[in-house]
Amino acid sequence: MDSTNLPLSKKTEPIHKENFTTYYGIGIRSIFFKDPNNGYAVNGTWESYNRSIFTTTNGGITWIEKHYESESPGLLSVYVNSIGKGWAVGFAGAIFITGR
Repeated sequence: MDSTNLPLSKKTEPIHKENFTTYYGIGIRSIFFKDPNNGYAVNGTWESYNRSIFTTTNGGITWIEKHYESESPGLLSVYVNSIGKGWAVGFAGAIFITGR
């Protein structure tokens, strides 16, 4: 089992939705919006050995990569409750939980 507290940051520059879907679209496994503006996405595949967690605060127009690991199996699903506690799970038993 692998766990960590978010947020961890790799990139701080926003990724525009056009680039998000074309560049990161391969392997995007789950997108969850807790309200109309705030959303979360996870990516990665078993074979790629990369995983990322992304957030948006403007309804998906831009995304920020909050966590990235190379040589790690991908994430499959993400959920964040109404008070901001979140979970992301993936291959090989990976579990990420926010610190809230």
